[in-house]
Amino acid sequence: MDIKKGDSEHQALAKAFQGIMDLPPDHPNSFFNLASYHGFERNACWHYPEHPLFLQWHRKYILLFENALRSIVPGVSLPYWRAEAFQIPDWFFEPPFNSYTIPKEKAAAFEKIFGKGHVLVRYPADKILRELRKPDRDYPNSIDKTIRTRDWPAPEHFERPHDHVHVSCGGWMAQVPRAAFDPIFWMHHCNVERWYYTWQQSVIPGGAFTRKQMDSLAPLGVKIPWEISFTSVDGTDNHQNSFEGNMLETLWYDFVKYEEPHLKSVPTGAALRKTGISEETEVRERYTVGVKVDPHNIDGTFIVRVEFISSDDSSSVSAIEFPVLLGGKDCRNCEHRRNITVHGPVPKNVQFPATVKITITQHSDGAVIPPEVAPRNFNVRMRLHEAAV
Repeated sequence: MDIKKGDSEHQALAKAFQGIMDLPPDHPNSFFNLASYHGFERNACWHYPEHPLFLQWHRKYILLFENALRSIVPGVSLPYWRAEAFQIPDWFFEPPFNSYTIPKEKAAAFEKIFGKGHVLVRYPADKILRELRKPDRDYPNSIDKTIRTRDWPAPEHFERPHDHVHVSCGGWMAQVPRAAFDPIFWMHHCNVERWYYTWQQSVIPGGAFTRKQMDSLAPLGVKIPWEISFTSVDGTDNHQNSFEGNMLETLWYDFVKYEEPHLKSVPTGAALRKTGISEETEVRERYTVGVKVDPHNIDGTFIVRVEFISSDDSSSVSAIEFPVLLGGKDCRNCEHRRNITVHGPVPKNVQFPATVKITITQHSDGAVIPPEVAPRNFNVRMRLHEAAV
């Protein structure tokens, strides 16, 4: 993102954001109305779903938001925030991007669910950057790894680094029902869309922007569920408050300029087909760890921490953490989630044999969540070596 405070792009974006914030909350283009799709009041977003709709639902969501901005300032574009560059623009912390107040006619219902306070809360910039840089989160390597993975549904793995950015911002961004009321949410999700676009562009020569091209990436015997609606889950009506659409509709939206992907060493489609996996990733991920968690009794966002304690030296401890963005007991769309599985590389410096310790903590207060509240299991696997052709 190269927008500088005071330049024409910044002024246009600020005018557009302020314009939709000033609209009545029931206006279809109002900031409140659009943010409410994600959580309070509609609770219609898709995260860790039974079907792979996370990227597709949010792709259309970002388009709806950008079109709303353009209803105020024609031609304005929503920029993407490259959090993986460990930089954050100063103007994120100036009006109208640093504040939002729930409209007075909605405030009582909002506070009944979330407690007193209906004005945006977010970490300061220095703390966001410290959180983003936490070494145990394997960030931004997880972005690069997913872009290098050819098979569908590989892009769904973008949800892990996506969650890390949400949690690193703290406050409302770290809670599904309130996240979209933070203006930073929209720049972050525009960047997630850029990751997805870059994956589509890289997996085969010419990109994978048609149904036929995407189908060619599905494993043998697996069919991509193109007709799944954004408004229902397994035939139920719990997403009735969402906007209309399905996966097929979101194969391609040209709403952001991507001339410079700015991701390190993105391989060509031909190179991906030859090696299947990059040399760097092959070394880093010879071993992988996966943890499956039952989240039904967890109230809100949580952190899964996996520690490897050497059997020969108990002082030798390596760890990897997985932030999981979750809505909590008041998030209706979270009630339908089944088990959540997180996975990533075993740290390179682990000394085997080793004891594995899994700790799950509540993000809001750091409280440890015991196994009887959130059952979990894990596995550690060795990746088969793939020699370059």
